[in-house]
Amino acid sequence: MKILPLSRPFAFRSTFKQGPLFVTALFVAAGFATLRSSPQQASQAPQYIEKSYPVLPGNEWPDKNAQMQMRRKQNANKTFETANLERKHQIDTDTEELVRLARELKSAVDKPADSALSTDLTRKAELIERLAHGLKEKMKLTVSGT
Repeated sequence: MKILPLSRPFAFRSTFKQGPLFVTALFVAAGFATLRSSPQQASQAPQYIEKSYPVLPGNEWPDKNAQMQMRRKQNANKTFETANLERKHQIDTDTEELVRLARELKSAVDKPADSALSTDLTRKAELIERLAHGLKEKMKLTVSGT
């Protein structure tokens, strides 16, 4: 920077030539600065700051593996429940069939016909025996999800 003589403290040498050029250069630089920063601001979405609160030990979300295991267990429990319902339905129908066959056998035996047992009666007795054994096994069998 040049030091000006004291006789002319506020006078500039050739102020007309340097003044408008300097001011124009300032305006151009300021324009580029605003154009340069403007698209960046427009492309960025506003950022929101979320407050984070501490998570209590009992309220944590399980990790992905634990969630997957819970879903598998829930699906297995649903499958076991449907299997139990099907098993109970089969027990009910087999019991009705067993009672029907037992009544038929009793009424056939109570008739005063032949003293010897016919093959039809022995076949019914064997069928009753098989049904009773199957029912006993189905009642023992318990399908559980655990």
